[in-house]
Amino acid sequence: MAEETESTPDLMFSLVWPKDVQSMLSYLTLHNALFLVAQIIMFFPWCVAVGGAIFVSPVHLSSLTFSSSLNYISPPLKPVQRYAHWADYGLQHITIFLCFLFAIVWVFPDTGCVVVGAFIAQVCWAWHDFLPDRTVPVGEDERQTIYLLARNTWLDGSSVQMQKVNGRYYATDFHLSEAVADQDYDSDKTSNL
Repeated sequence: MAEETESTPDLMFSLVWPKDVQSMLSYLTLHNALFLVAQIIMFFPWCVAVGGAIFVSPVHLSSLTFSSSLNYISPPLKPVQRYAHWADYGLQHITIFLCFLFAIVWVFPDTGCVVVGAFIAQVCWAWHDFLPDRTVPVGEDERQTIYLLARNTWLDGSSVQMQKVNGRYYATDFHLSEAVADQDYDSDKTSNL
């Protein structure tokens, strides 16, 4: 009789809850519950920190984003996947950070102006020695990635044209339609000679 009462709750549990919820609840311990609460509480500060790191410390951006102790995002396997992540979510992180900065200025005007001044100084320091380099594969240098995305995708709405060479992706400066137009112009020019 005791065996029937023990099997009944499992049967009820399996009928009411889907399999994925069952597996999630079976691993729910006090430690895991506290970790989940910490993840929820720290999500907004993490978004603000990642958005700020895009401006003030792009060299450390991947270590903050993908190696976080809260494990929000698993690290991409390939540099082009890192580029794709920033193409999809970078602008949202920047927007969250700038809204947070605006809120500081709005609530604390004097302190906010000092914070904005320090922010601008750090942005200048972090980016002062950067020059675009088309020989660097896409996604391998964080500043190059941010520059390409800001110049083409985030501000313009277009996409970066890429070329695969030896398993690595490189950004090209021109769009395919422009290249075809240039090629047609060059062929017309040579035919007239």
